[in-house]
Amino acid sequence: TETGSFMVVYATNRPEVLDEAVLSRVTRMVEVSAPSEESLRSMLEQFVASVLKGVDTKNVLDTKILARQLYQLGATGRDAMNLVIALQQSVYG
Repeated sequence: TETGSFMVVYATNRPEVLDEAVLSRVTRMVEVSAPSEESLRSMLEQFVASVLKGVDTKNVLDTKILARQLYQLGATGRDAMNLVIALQQSVYG
């Protein structure tokens, strides 16, 4: 039953995959746009610094180019993180 004691929040980068039964129960939707190219670059730099600690990426990884490509694809922060995780697996693999 409805109550003011709690709420359920659904979050997705792919709203088109949500089932109609789920959507019929959502009372309010808030769309958050994809990050800007600058935001993606900032995220990439943060992710690289935290995930690839101790790896010198300055001469082999251009976050400006990667951010531009991710932006053109409509990528999200999760996509940027997954890219850095793939890089980590490649470096340490």
